[in-house]
Amino acid sequence: MSIDVKNLENDNKIKKEETKELGFGVRHVQALLMFFCLTVAYSMRVTMSMAIVAMTDKNGPPDKVMVFDWTKQVQDLILSSFFWGYVCMQLPGGQIAHRYGAKYLLVIALAINGAVAIAIPWSAKIAGWKAVCACRVLQGLAQGSLLPALHTLQGKWAPLNERGRISTYVYGGSQFGTVLTMPLSGLLAASSYGWPSIFYTVGLANIICAAIWWRLGAESPAVHNTITIQERMYIQESLGQTSAKKVSKVPWTSILTCVPVWAMAVAHMGSSWVHVTLFTEIPSYLNKIMGIDMKSNGLLSALPFLGCWIFGFVFSYISDYLINKDVFTLTAARKIANTTAMWGAAFSLVILTFIPVGAVTSAVITLIVTVSLKSAILVGFHVNHIDLSPNFAGTMMSLSNTASNTCAVIAPITAGLILKDQYDPAQWTTVFYVSVAMALLSNLFYIIFGSAKKMPWDDTENVTDSDQERGT
Repeated sequence: MSIDVKNLENDNKIKKEETKELGFGVRHVQALLMFFCLTVAYSMRVTMSMAIVAMTDKNGPPDKVMVFDWTKQVQDLILSSFFWGYVCMQLPGGQIAHRYGAKYLLVIALAINGAVAIAIPWSAKIAGWKAVCACRVLQGLAQGSLLPALHTLQGKWAPLNERGRISTYVYGGSQFGTVLTMPLSGLLAASSYGWPSIFYTVGLANIICAAIWWRLGAESPAVHNTITIQERMYIQESLGQTSAKKVSKVPWTSILTCVPVWAMAVAHMGSSWVHVTLFTEIPSYLNKIMGIDMKSNGLLSALPFLGCWIFGFVFSYISDYLINKDVFTLTAARKIANTTAMWGAAFSLVILTFIPVGAVTSAVITLIVTVSLKSAILVGFHVNHIDLSPNFAGTMMSLSNTASNTCAVIAPITAGLILKDQYDPAQWTTVFYVSVAMALLSNLFYIIFGSAKKMPWDDTENVTDSDQERGT
């Protein structure tokens, strides 16, 4: 009997080793689809940051398309308006993804996003900046379900020992979309077609991506038509899901009283403030303080996000390696990564404030370091939702993203209130120091209260009666 048991144990070890060595598969194709989803979605966010410089450039050639006389406060209101709609759809989007599935939610979001983008130039010419704000609010509503849906999908497709890398592949789409769109927007704005061509190009890309998702996307390994049995079992056993489960009720009481969930939300808020400030203000900073023209602006504004995209892969491989080799616990690895991102970026922003006007090379290098370091959040708080609860990752992302996007709404408006004179370096220093404070304080809260331990309420059989009563 003992010999049989040993043989059985050896067989199980062999199977586990074979499972660990699974190479490229359907899960990677799904991650690639999610990557492209974020690429086109973030391209849409970037377009306005670049286009608004061209839309208000009074020094542009006279034969160009219409130029608008919008104040800096109006411009930042337009940049902020996307997040008005975005923040409103976080909780509904998370619940729709959880109850009815994420695939078709993404398809609808991308299609609406693209159609509205194509309508923006016409809206601006006919009805002015208020119509542009309305379009951006609608785009925000469409994209509001994006991250909860993607977190829901990753909770079903990303095996535990590949989670950091797959999450980085997927969310690398946001940096790639930024890198691709900033120089492209600069070129299109400087072309004979002018700034409207920016919205037409990116709008069409969103619609094409929606069609691809409709055809090739899948809700989970359990319902994919061509996945091998070996890969399906590899994913499901890694996540403790051996079959397609029915939709479970959300344990709201447990989630809302979980301190690590609030730690993620605070970290998310600080990260969003820094990201949105850089995301929306870098083109204006390089144009007004460093004196860079529109065509060069797009390329130089993209370089920091190129660094972010590349270093995201570096951080993810290092993080997964250290976790899999038991060098750090999962919780320690998440906190170290988050600290590298937030405090490293804060330190770089302080350096940026000492760079003199016109020192373009120094400013761009410092911005590259700042944004590249910030990519470590992808294996910090950003993947932490899935650590705590793969089953309710989308719901938790919708909660933390709702909190964080209050900062995304406020950050550009705050910058607009501070920047009474866009050519005053001292006012830009104030904008950057506000971001430094947000980065330092939010990460300190995460260090103290964050965790990556899987929560007992992820097992839906163990949720409390009060959770069941409050579940959706």
